[in-house]
Amino acid sequence: RDQPRSRGLGDVYKRQMSAVVDTVRADPRFAEILTEKPTGALGLSMGGYTVLALVGGVPNLKALAAFCEDNAHDAYCALGAARPSAGEQEKSLTGLADPRIRAAVAIAPATALFADDAFASIAVPLRFYVAGQDGIVHPDQHAERFRAHFAPGIEYVRVEVAGHVSFTTPLPKAITWAMPAFLRDPK
Repeated sequence: RDQPRSRGLGDVYKRQMSAVVDTVRADPRFAEILTEKPTGALGLSMGGYTVLALVGGVPNLKALAAFCEDNAHDAYCALGAARPSAGEQEKSLTGLADPRIRAAVAIAPATALFADDAFASIAVPLRFYVAGQDGIVHPDQHAERFRAHFAPGIEYVRVEVAGHVSFTTPLPKAITWAMPAFLRDPK
């Protein structure tokens, strides 16, 4: 049975990421190295959201509804962020943390699903990269609102001249010309 996107976000991404960790740890080429050592995770955009949930950030559907209500023109909401129904807003998205993830990097993370204090109890090292010219998850509406509530051990790095995809390998010009302007690197 299909689930509404808002209800399935946490569980689907957590299962996918946990399956990746399971698969890599089971691979004989990596098993000896990884089973004895902590595992780290890195994610960009919705992958950044996933990483934040895996290290203990607790998504909140009420926070998503309130964020998109207050920021209807925010690119994240306008591009299809699910707006949960009143009944869905009461459902919990707890239990997404994976204790095997002992450090993480969240790059331009989608944060509309988190309340302002959602990262206050994260107990693993986390680096939070923010693109100062992000056209999808604008830093002032997304990342900046969390800084006052960060747990010790969370590093915040804002790169002013970066856009949403600036942290990725440059794409060929044959692709970038067709991309919307908010996805291109700032000049």
